[in-house]
Parts: sequence; C-alpha cells; structure tokens
Amino acid sequence: MTSDSILDISLILISELDKVYIDYEPLCDTPDLFSLDEDYIYEEQWHSSDEVQSVCDVADRLTNLLKLKVFQLRIRLPEKDEYIPAWKWANKYPDYLTSEIAVLVPDISNNCRIVTKLMDESGYKFTRRTTCEDEKQRTWLLLFFVPKKQESIREMIVKYHKYAYYTAPSYNADSIEKYGILAGSANDPYGYDVQRIYLYLGNPSNPAYENMMMSMSRKIQRNNEQFACNFTEYEIRLQDLPENVEFCADIHRFGPDFIYTESDIPLEAIRDKEEKSYVNKYNSKDDVFDLDKIPMSVLDKWWKDYRPYTLCISHTHPLSAPYIVKETDYLKQIERVKSIMVSAFELDDEEFVIVEGSNGLYAAILIPERDRNQEIIESSMEHLHFCKIKSADENVIADDKNRKWISLRFENFCPSGFVLPKARI
Repeated sequence: MTSDSILDISLILISELDKVYIDYEPLCDTPDLFSLDEDYIYEEQWHSSDEVQSVCDVADRLTNLLKLKVFQLRIRLPEKDEYIPAWKWANKYPDYLTSEIAVLVPDISNNCRIVTKLMDESGYKFTRRTTCEDEKQRTWLLLFFVPKKQESIREMIVKYHKYAYYTAPSYNADSIEKYGILAGSANDPYGYDVQRIYLYLGNPSNPAYENMMMSMSRKIQRNNEQFACNFTEYEIRLQDLPENVEFCADIHRFGPDFIYTESDIPLEAIRDKEEKSYVNKYNSKDDVFDLDKIPMSVLDKWWKDYRPYTLCISHTHPLSAPYIVKETDYLKQIERVKSIMVSAFELDDEEFVIVEGSNGLYAAILIPERDRNQEIIESSMEHLHFCKIKSADENVIADDKNRKWISLRFENFCPSGFVLPKARI
C-alpha cells in the first residue's frame, strides 16, 4: 500500500502499533462474549437483523467491542476509491449511511474469524483481505466488508435528478414496450444473485459509459454470436415512478453515477427511447490487450495479486531511486526495462508487452484501475527513462466482472529529431 492508499503503517507511531498489537488478541469467542485482554471484557446480547445498519452504528459497535483505535477503522467514500477515518463519516457524508468498511487488525490468533463474524452480525459481509508489515516485520490484516443491504436514497435522487437512463439489447424491446422494465436477476460484485434494475444518472454519451456498454456488448456476443451490438436506450422520468419505488446507491459495482432499484419500472415512466449500437472497438488491430482472449481465472489472479509495493523504511523498492538503463540496441534496452518492471511489481509477462508502433518499439502495460497504480507505474517508468504516450493511447477497458483496467503505453526519452528504429518482434 502507498502513502495515499487506505492507510500507511509507516506513518503510524510505532508505540501505537505496539500497544494495539500487544493488546489486541482475543482470548475467547462465544456468541455474546468477546475478550481482548485480561483486563477488558465486553458482553453484549446481539442478534442479526435484516435492517440497514449505518456505518456509524457499526463503527461504534466495533470500537466498543474490539477496542479499535482511530487508524484501524476506515470507510470508503461513495464517489471514489478513497478511504477516510470512521469518525469523519457522519458529518461529511450524511446522505450515504452505508459504504465499504476496512478494518486493520494484527494477523494473530482468531482475529480474522472474530471480526468477520461480528461484521456479519452487523449486516456487513466479508469481501477480500490483504496483508502488510510494520517496521518490526509483524504482519497485519486489512479486512474489507460491504453492506448486505443499502439504504434508500429516493428522496435525494428525485430532488436532484429528473431523468435516468436504462440501456438494454434491442431484442428485449418488444417485451419492454409491452410490460415495462422488469427487475431481473443480476450478479452483485461479490457473486450474489439479486433482483435489480441498474439506472444511469449521467450523460449516456460519456465515454466511460460507452466503454462499459461495449464491454457488455462483448459479453453478449460470446453467448450469442449473431448479436449485432444493437441496443435501445430508455429515458425514464423519475418523478413518474410509483412512490413505493426505492433507489439505492450503487457504490460497489459500477460507480457513483449509477443507482439501482428492486422494483419494476412501468411503461408510463418511460419518456423516450433511442436506438444505439455499441460496436466493440477494442477488437481493432491497434488494440494491445484484448481482455476477451485472457482467461477469467488469469484476470482474477492479476486483479487480486497486483498491489504496488509500500515505499517505506522496512522495504527497499527496486525503483525507489532513479535507475539508468542504457543500451545501444533499443530492443535490448526495452527488454531490460521489462525485466526490471516485471520483477519489481511481480507482473506476468503478458501484462507487459513490447509493441511495434509507427515510430519504432514501445512498451504497453496492463494494470487494474485502483489505488495509485497508474501513478506508481508512470513514476517507475520515468525512472527507467520511459514516458507515457498521451491521449488516445491510454485505454480504460472493463472485464466481464465490470472491473476497470488501464492499458498504459510508454516510449523512450529521445533527443529532438531522433527517430527510433523500426523493428518487429
């Protein structure tokens, strides 16, 4: 993790880390009794509930029950992949009662199981975990949880938005024009089948939205080769929906411009429609990475494993200082850069490729769009005397699980007027 990510252990006083690590070791674990040390026992009668439980309530319970310090509990902001301390949440984001929660605990005893069980009872489900080390090489667990159910934000949505957009393959048009838009089964980001309709609040001409629809188009084509990439975009007047239609923030799947409802949308709320085609532009000859040709198991592994190294005292990063690579042969030079980057960031060979361009060879790297990955890669390549190629040469693409990937391209620093030799690999 980097200094701007969820937390930076190197910035926390070692005395604070020592106290937490020593004190935080559950001695017993029963449904109603948790013990963190010999002098502290907290007993509580608690029963799971299907009601929405706010971040503040869950944070208070965790703090009281598990004696968490301020730096151990952080909450993800709804509109971006950034986390803030729990105590800042209530005043800064009163409209969002739930969000992803990150809990940091020492990797000892049954901590992971106890925290996961407690969060499950509090209405949050475990999604993923990562590990990090402090200056004494002690391992810490960073556990992530998302709410099982979201709160309704209907009042806020209707107040600030008149329209939302729903895009569906055109072969569904006859059914929609007869019955309206019906809540169908969909997978949430963590594999649970739910009955939902996802609506877009932004401009449907936004490139990010078009990229997402092209990704969806590719997925449909794999199951139906005859699909011609034709879609129908429906404009929905939100104020014409029945009062019992609730909206929830889609903070985990597509992003802040999306909401979802578990109710059907009647015909009278559909104001207009427009025919659109989302042809898969990523299959062009200029595309470097085609996610369709990469097995999902490989993408899952890349997404899970890719964590830029922490640049701290206890970890010497291979690229923490400028690294000069000079070769007379350009192909040898770029292969040397590839070797350094693959080793430094534990990339697979397929994630870093050497590509022939109009002016010679250049590098292309595929990374997950999260944390500070792009910034770290760009900085590291600059240390190796490679700069990012701007504008259209940077692509953001989505896989079948709607995870965003960035395709970055780099070229060597060249003196003015110098043209790289053309070569083919």
